[in-house]
Amino acid sequence: MKKLSIITVTLNAEKMILKTLENIKEIKNLYGDEIEYLVIDGKSSDRTLEFLYKYYKEKVIDYYVSEKDKGIYDAMNKGIRASSGEYVLILGAGDVFIPSKMAKVLDKIKIYNPDIIYGDNVIVNLDTKKISRLYSSGKFNVLKIKTFGWLPPHTSIIAKKN
Repeated sequence: MKKLSIITVTLNAEKMILKTLENIKEIKNLYGDEIEYLVIDGKSSDRTLEFLYKYYKEKVIDYYVSEKDKGIYDAMNKGIRASSGEYVLILGAGDVFIPSKMAKVLDKIKIYNPDIIYGDNVIVNLDTKKISRLYSSGKFNVLKIKTFGWLPPHTSIIAKKN
């Protein structure tokens, strides 16, 4: 069983998916024994499927399907059901994970076996290449949830599949 399943949901994502696929390729070159990558496509009509097939043949993508769905959350749930990893991360088309941080994440999972692990989220303006928003996760405190309704963005959460 793989330790982490990374799932990307796509629909006509040809303009942004290559960045994500190249990022996953780099991550799998470093940590491939512990990571599987799945792409759930909503029946794209652009070049997305061409890219997915290419990266599937290169063994960057372990599993992909292209079929109509009931929306993004339906597609995410399809990916979770198809995944075999102990943990799941949803990574958006066009999003990337910092490869050098993956070792730290995998180590924390192995050492602490948490139900959920989360981290910072950085949003970069693609035109200016500057950070437009930084979500600093900070230390976990249950009072932030109970008092303020605080939740980290789902794009920075890794959760146990079960």
